Amino acid sequence: MLNFTIPQGATGATGATGPQGPPGPTGGSNVEFTNSTLGSAAAEAVDTSSGGGFGLFGTSSNGTGVFGKTSGSGGIGVWGQDSSSGSNSFGVDGTSANGTGVVGTTLGTGQNGVWGRDYSSSGTTSSGVYGTSTLGSGVYGSSGTGSGVSGAGNPGVSGTGPTGVSGTGGNVGVAGTSTSGYGVSGTSTNGYGVYGSSGYFAGDVNVAGEILADTVSVSGDVNVTGTLTAVTKHFKIDHPLDPANKYLYHASVESSEMMNIYTGNVITDAQGEATVTLPDWFEALNTDFRYQLTVIGQFAQAIIAHKIANHQFQIKSNAPNVEVSWQVTAVRQDAYARAHPMIAEVEKTGDERGRYLHPVEHGVPKSLGIDENRMAKMHLPKPEMPKPPLRASLPVPPKVEMPDIPKPPAGPILPPTKPRTGQQPVATPEPKK
Repeated sequence: MLNFTIPQGATGATGATGPQGPPGPTGGSNVEFTNSTLGSAAAEAVDTSSGGGFGLFGTSSNGTGVFGKTSGSGGIGVWGQDSSSGSNSFGVDGTSANGTGVVGTTLGTGQNGVWGRDYSSSGTTSSGVYGTSTLGSGVYGSSGTGSGVSGAGNPGVSGTGPTGVSGTGGNVGVAGTSTSGYGVSGTSTNGYGVYGSSGYFAGDVNVAGEILADTVSVSGDVNVTGTLTAVTKHFKIDHPLDPANKYLYHASVESSEMMNIYTGNVITDAQGEATVTLPDWFEALNTDFRYQLTVIGQFAQAIIAHKIANHQFQIKSNAPNVEVSWQVTAVRQDAYARAHPMIAEVEKTGDERGRYLHPVEHGVPKSLGIDENRMAKMHLPKPEMPKPPLRASLPVPPKVEMPDIPKPPAGPILPPTKPRTGQQPVATPEPKK
């Protein structure tokens, strides 16, 4: 066998570019995942960065960045979970420069557009749905016939800020119902926990702060754990003589002291003596006793023979069997009264100086009212909030049809390699037989 080495020929010229392949099919999603196993995921996105990353991030210039749909009962279209130990992480977060960060729509009766759950086992600061805003509303809800925002729990809806909870409605601005706790609870460090231009409470009302309202109606009991102040305090009942057509008003008796009044009638015995027995708590509650006696039915004299001691006092008349009407007034000395003594004259301070509780009655403009100034600072009444756009139906993403990748067309046939200049073709001899 003969071995010949054939030298490599010169590199040929580059062939012409082939024609462009046909375009792929339009539309469709970039990627679709399908899962049929209960409790598992068709696709999972995990972010292991130390901060600022996203497990799944979607963006769209005109459509929907991330879209989820479920057709099964109890299913979830889009679900987010945060298992971190920090307090500034979120299962689902939405941000918008001009529109709505997160919007939820439901067409089902009795269902919810947006629903939040809190399964924390301890603490009182976690929330099923939480919203925060620097200028507007942290959580805003609007409804044509139902409730804009509805909450169930203890409390169902809670708010903090210059205005903790604000509601506007044709019938009810803020409605709260509770079977064991509070229907409506509001707390504020600078403004009002609950504010209403008109308020109605059907049930017991417990107030541990201040209520500002033009009108408040309570169908139940009111419990105030602070100080109740008013210009006038009346009782209002159906008129005893015409209850169907008239009301009867009475005003309260006022004093510059925390006073209690006790009255009664007694008849002296044959010696002209009578003992009035008082409740056993009388001296624990009261001090600084004042007495008044009035003889009834005859000209006679009566005096306080022995002042109050061991929750009783004695009356002495100059004749036997004299009817005496007595009255004792006293000043409270219980623990709360001692800790919070009443001060009759108080200087106005801060923004209240130069302003009036009732400016019109004093002949000055209404704008100089103290409550008018407070409401102005609270931005009340609030401007109407823009309503989120209604979506009758969300767009259904089309079925995925992955396009076939076109094969590149065959290029032109290259000519055979020519020998270099000055080089003769080398013949390949046939092997010997």
